[in-house]
Amino acid sequence: MTNNEQIPHSNKRAPSLLFVDDEISVLEAIQRLLRQSGWKVAVAQSGEQALEYLSQNPVDVLVSDMRMPTMDGATLLHQVHQSYPRIVRILLTGYADMDSTIKAINEGHIYSYLSKPWEAEHLKVTLKNALRMKWLEDRRLHLEVQLKQHNERLEQEVQKRTTHLRQLLKKLDASNHQLKETYDKAIRMLVHLVEINEPSAAGVAQRVADHCALLGERLGCTPQEIQQLYYAGLLHRVGLIGMPDHIRQAPYDHLNPRERLRYHRYPQLGEAVLMDMEMLQPAAAYIRDHRERINGGGFPNHLAGDDISLGARILAVVSEFHALLGGLDSFARLTLDGARTELERQAGQLLDHKIVQSFLTLLTEENLSVDEVRLPVEALCSGMELAADLTTLEGYLLLARGSRLNGRLLSRLKSLQEDLQVEFSVSILRSSIPAGVLKEVNETLAAQATQATPT
Repeated sequence: MTNNEQIPHSNKRAPSLLFVDDEISVLEAIQRLLRQSGWKVAVAQSGEQALEYLSQNPVDVLVSDMRMPTMDGATLLHQVHQSYPRIVRILLTGYADMDSTIKAINEGHIYSYLSKPWEAEHLKVTLKNALRMKWLEDRRLHLEVQLKQHNERLEQEVQKRTTHLRQLLKKLDASNHQLKETYDKAIRMLVHLVEINEPSAAGVAQRVADHCALLGERLGCTPQEIQQLYYAGLLHRVGLIGMPDHIRQAPYDHLNPRERLRYHRYPQLGEAVLMDMEMLQPAAAYIRDHRERINGGGFPNHLAGDDISLGARILAVVSEFHALLGGLDSFARLTLDGARTELERQAGQLLDHKIVQSFLTLLTEENLSVDEVRLPVEALCSGMELAADLTTLEGYLLLARGSRLNGRLLSRLKSLQEDLQVEFSVSILRSSIPAGVLKEVNETLAAQATQATPT
C-alpha cells in the first residue's frame, strides 16, 4: 500500500485505532505514519490508560507493545478480549519476547503480532487486513441478528398460520362430519327402499356390509377400502329398485333372454344411483362389478380374474353367501352348511378361491353364524335385542343396533306405525328371543318364507 492509498471507511465513521506504548517517540511515529491513511488514531502510554479510553470511545483495532510497566501487553490484550471481544487485537513485540507473545496469543486471542522495529508498509497492510476482518465479523454478526429477527418473525407467522390452519381444519372436520351424517342418512334411506322393494332381502344388506368389512380387514385392505366395502355391502342390491317382480323374484334359470338382459343391468343401475355421491365412488365401482365371475362368465361386462377389483371380488363372495341363505336367487333357502358347501363348489371357477377360503375360515374362527331374523312389530316382545339399526324411510334413526326392547319401546313402535302408516320390519338377534315365545316366532318366520317364495 502506497503512502497515498486510503483504507476503506465505514459508512458511519472513520476506522479507529488505539496504539498503546510507554515510549512517547513510538506513539508520535505511529501518528505521523498514519496521518494521511484515513485512520482516527488514539494513543495511550499504559494499559490502564488504554482501558480508560476504551470505556468511553469505540475502537476497531488495538495495537499494544508487549513490554510496559505495571501492565504488560499480554495482560492488556487478555482484558480487552474479555471486555471488548469485537476489537481486533495486535501485539507489538521484540524477538526476545516470544514466550510473552505465545501467552498473548493463547490468552488475548490476538489477530497478529508485529516485530520491533516494524516496516511501515507491513504495518499498514496488517492494520488494513485487521480492519477488513473486523468489518467482516461485524457484518456476520449483523446478518446473524437479522437472520434471528427474520426467523422470529417467520416463526410468529408460522404460528399464526398454524393457528388459522387448525381453525380451518376444525371447521373442515365439522363439515366432513355433517357430510358423513348426510351420506349415512341417504344410505340408510336407500337400504330401506331396497327392503321395501324386496322384503325377502330385509336385513341382508347389514349382514353383507358387516361381513365385507371383516373380510376386507383380514385380507389387508386399507381403512378407506374397508369403509367403502361396508357401504358397498349395504347398497349392493340398490340397482334392483324398480325391477319388475316377475324378473327380480324368479330364479335366474327361469328368465328368458330378454329378461336376463334386463336383470344383467342392475349392477350398473346401482352404480348410476350413486353417481352423484362422490364419497361413494369406490363403493359404486365394487357394486358395478360384484356380479362378475373370475371365469369371465359374469355380468355386466364379462370381466375375468384380476381384472375384477379386490373389493368387487370380496363383495361377490359375501353377497353370494347371503343370497344363498336368503334364497334371493333361487326357490329354496339353503342352510348355513349348504351355503358353505355351495361357496366351496364355486371357488376357483366363479368366485375367487383365496377369498372364499378366507371367508369360510372367518365364519368358523369368529363364529359368524347368521344370528338374525326379521320380525313385524306385532311379533316383538321385551328382552329382544336389535341386530341392526331401525330407521324411517327418510333415514332417521329410531332405534340403534344393540338396543334391548322393553314395554315402553314396544308401545312407541306401535304408535309410530299407526302415526306414519307404515309397517316396520325389525331385525332381531335370534339368540335374544325368549324361549317362551320361540315357537310363535318360528311360526311367523315360516309364514314369511311362504309368502316370499314365488309360485
